[in-house]
Amino acid sequence: MWRSEQRTNRLSPFRAPPLADRIAELRRLARSRRWEGLDSDHVADLLTDDWLGAGPLRLDETLTLDELAGAVLLHNVRGLLLATRERGVVPEAPTGSGSRMPTEQHSSFEPLGFMREVRTGFDSVLGPVVDPLHWTQALAEVAGLVVRTPGGFALTLEGERLAASGQAGELYARLFRTFFRSFDLAYTDRFPGLAEIQDLVPYWLWVMAGARGAAFLSADFYVHIFTPEPGRLDEAAAPARLRYLIQARVLDALADFGLLEPKLGDDEREELGDVGFRPTPLFGRFLRFELPPPVPGLQRGHLSLLR
Repeated sequence: MWRSEQRTNRLSPFRAPPLADRIAELRRLARSRRWEGLDSDHVADLLTDDWLGAGPLRLDETLTLDELAGAVLLHNVRGLLLATRERGVVPEAPTGSGSRMPTEQHSSFEPLGFMREVRTGFDSVLGPVVDPLHWTQALAEVAGLVVRTPGGFALTLEGERLAASGQAGELYARLFRTFFRSFDLAYTDRFPGLAEIQDLVPYWLWVMAGARGAAFLSADFYVHIFTPEPGRLDEAAAPARLRYLIQARVLDALADFGLLEPKLGDDEREELGDVGFRPTPLFGRFLRFELPPPVPGLQRGHLSLLR
């Protein structure tokens, strides 16, 4: 049975179980349901692809630092790597989603532009959900770019190599692959894990590939058209709503990578998950699918069933 992970305290940023251990279950999921626009075998290949080049989703690792200027997440990770290279060891950020770095530690990153907020964040009764330094550091660890040492983090040999400006495209692809395939997306907040959100990212990316130049689509749209069992998953997401978690963990993250742009003014809406997003030109340059292209008929309009 396709079940949600219910976790209240995520101590590790590594996705568990790893993708390799979920292949058989994801193939069963793909073949047990109807999907918009793709047959079940194509969906199975999408959900189980490791994004290393042989599957249906291909990543362009040749992009330059200039071409990736809009990828805030890339520049924050490079800032962390460069700071770590300069100092040898960088103190570990406070643990726990929603924590904040002390001012004196934050200020040391200002010359690198690391203070720029990656996301708008969301203040809940538990406090601010997002701390860019905390989870960016964790992402770098999962990507094998930094390693824990007494007193904090130090660069690995791979981190040293990929920190160079000439390796920006390879670093970007590695971070993208790590974030959605190996990192635990729920590590950035305190809400239920819902492994299904991470499972469906490759399918949603294929849907987005057909939305380039089209209307802005919100998380609410992906919930109702492209998510199996949305009612059950919405209940499992409590106290959050499913559309909010999809926006925060997937759409906002893709915007951090410079692959989606939000619709101006939508961040003022009261309903979380209603912000519209559409692919940027970088989306088409970076991602390529060896699958039938999405058709315009998939875009049925905005539904609002789970309120």
